[in-house]
This record gives sequence, structure tokens and C-alpha cells, in this order.
Amino acid sequence: MTNSSPVSSLQDPFVVKTEAGTNIGTFARIEDALAAVPSGAVIELCWNGSRAIDPVTLPSKPLTLRAGRGFQPIWSSLNSASALSASAALTLEGIRFEMTSRGRAGSFPNVAPHRPRTPPSGVALLSITNGPLRIAHCTVEVKRGAMHQAGIVLANVGACHVENTVLYTPAGKAIVWQQYSGEKGSAAELTVTNCVTHAAETLWLDFRESPRARLEIARCTFHGVATLCVAPSLTTTNLEVNARQNVFHNASVILDARNSASPSLSQWLHWREQENLHRPRQGPDQRYITGGAVRDGPATLEDWNRWWNQTGANSRVVQLAFANGASDLKRSSGSFPPDPDGFRITDLILVEGPPLERDQWSRFGADTTNVGPRSVKP
Repeated sequence: MTNSSPVSSLQDPFVVKTEAGTNIGTFARIEDALAAVPSGAVIELCWNGSRAIDPVTLPSKPLTLRAGRGFQPIWSSLNSASALSASAALTLEGIRFEMTSRGRAGSFPNVAPHRPRTPPSGVALLSITNGPLRIAHCTVEVKRGAMHQAGIVLANVGACHVENTVLYTPAGKAIVWQQYSGEKGSAAELTVTNCVTHAAETLWLDFRESPRARLEIARCTFHGVATLCVAPSLTTTNLEVNARQNVFHNASVILDARNSASPSLSQWLHWREQENLHRPRQGPDQRYITGGAVRDGPATLEDWNRWWNQTGANSRVVQLAFANGASDLKRSSGSFPPDPDGFRITDLILVEGPPLERDQWSRFGADTTNVGPRSVKP
């Protein structure tokens, strides 16, 4: 959905402005634009449609990359290297990032010997070290990807906020969250708000030497195999998860990939939820928590609440149908385009939990009218 017809692309499509909005210059190549940016500058992408851009490493200074007013740019890349790498504060707004996979890339997570602040191995569309990072009204799409590829990799990023964004990696990981260092008293924070995700694994956690972390997920629609995935290499940390008014259309909410000798999940992961919609468990192998370190995980909403010792969550189990045909109510295709409106709820049957009237459906999951890039009137 757009507010107006996009204007024509500029001949020099990279427009550099100061933080205060003063024009610095226009450039035909992003490399030239980056050479001209002061700290805190804004680079506006002023083109429509797809533009192939070689892998870019941003300078170590705070920057904003955003769609120019009236433009709908698509940043296109092959998977020879991460499309965009950054090691300082970065804001991304209104951009569609696409990666087309060809051949095999490095693996996630990085389980080899590591050093703090070392970027992760493998290939991601966006590879961010240190941060902080804010992404708003973007699309992050990995086409024909694989489990060893990711949309976003966060390495030692103290704070990341993803909002109103499409995360589309149907065969891979949407976000790999790696924390290899941390000071006592500090907590890494990731918030994901009003997003649509279609991924085999949405959030892959790999924490080492990180004492505390916090994850906030609110008003999101999660579609795929699992939402929260725990890496085999993950060491004991203190992770607080707060989940509110999400749609978990997953085979499992948590995939614990550690071995059975690992510390109990409930010893270090503290899950709190309020008014979420969960998909019915389909068959004995589908449970809220699955994996090597968890045997016979919770299979009902009552078991799930008991597992976390929570009451009054007011969550529900529902059968859903989405506008794109993804459904618990009838047989549907497993392939869905990265169109946020496709994940708008069109039908719902309550299976377990408090009553839910049709006029309340819109309170759950992403508000798809406000997700992804939006054209702004010039």
C-alpha cells in the first residue's frame, strides 16, 4: 500500500544531508556518498525499484539510511558477502533490502573460537556489530535462502529496535542475536514491535559471557517453524522475555537446540506473556517447547502457563486463516510472498481461552496497514 505514486528516480540517487537537514551533496555511487558523510549524517536513497549494490561496510560513525521522500528503493544484493555491515549507531528507514542466495554461505551461529567484538561468520543481509540499531518500515528479505543464512545478525549490539518491518527468511533465520561480551549491570536489549515475520527460525540466540539480556516482542505476527531458538553453544545467562498481543503461528514457540545435559531452560529464561494467540499443537511432535534439552515440553496452553508459573496471561489457542491462504482451517500452500497484508487475520476459531469476539481480532498480531516501506508524498 502506498500514499502516492512514486516520483522518478534521481540521476544521482544518494543524497547526503547533515543531521539538521542541510544538503551536503548528491552522488551516483554509495561509496562516494559515504566518503562525504559527517558523523550523524543522513543518506537518502532516491530511486524506485531494484538497484544492485555491491557489499558495503559503513564508516564507524553514527548514520541514518532512509528512503527519500516519495521514493520506494529496493537495495538488492547477492550472497557473496553481507549486503550491509556496520559497527556504529545506525538507523534504517523505509528501505526494502533483498538478497538472492546462490550457492552455500558460511554457517550460523559462529561456534568457532571467538573474540569479543568480532563480527560473526557467514552471510546476512544486514550484519551489525556494537550498534545500537533501529530499523523502521523496512523489508528484510532473503530469497531462496537456507538455514545457514540470516536476515539480520546482531553481534554485541547493546540495543536494537525493530518496528513496523517485514522479516522474510522462509528457509533461514530472521534475526541472529549474538552477545559475546557484557559488563555486570548492563543488559543487552532487543525490541521487536508490530512486525510480520515469515522464517524457519525467527530469533536465534547465541549468548556467551553476557550476564543479562532482555527481549520485548509486542503486536507481531510470527509464521514459521519456531519463534525463539536457543543455540547449542549458548551458556547460562539471564534472559527476560516479555511477549504481548502477538500471534505465534509456529510449530513451536521455543526450539531448545542444546543437549540434554544443559541447564534447565526455566533456570535462566524468564518468559512472561500477556494476551497472545497461539496455534493449536498438531500431533505429538508439536509442543510449545521442543528440542534436545527439553523432554516432553508443554503441549497445552495450561501446561505452557504452568511451565512458566504464570497466571492471568489471558492468552488463547486459536485456529487462524490469513489473507494469503496460510491457515489452520484448511490445506494451504507453504509458500507466501513477503506482503505484510497477506498476514492479516481473515478467519478465527477459538479453541482454548477467554471468549474472543470478531471486533477484537485486530488487537492481536501486527497491524499490517503500518508494516513495511511506505511511499511518502513529495
